[in-house]
Amino acid sequence: MKESNRETEGLAYLYNLHSYELQSKLEETKGATLTAVDVAPILINGEPAQITKLAVVAKKKVVVYKWVDDEISEVTVRSVLDRPHNVGILIFLYVESRTTG
Repeated sequence: MKESNRETEGLAYLYNLHSYELQSKLEETKGATLTAVDVAPILINGEPAQITKLAVVAKKKVVVYKWVDDEISEVTVRSVLDRPHNVGILIFLYVESRTTG
């Protein structure tokens, strides 16, 4: 299990919650101002799994990371016209990504 943490550099970091060891620094998130996380249980080939999505607003883009269990499966970067200042845009992008695949 991983957790994000915003540091003074405006970057998101991933830590292992069992050892508290830094796993990675998410360079695409430089200038991060807002984050949102979604965790959902799913079945893959009849086996339970977990999908985790981390959305980070960084300047005029939204970076969405997707993990299946502990493996990163997708990174999506979307440009926005203005820097979002609330989670409403993140919820919209999340709902849109669920309905479009």
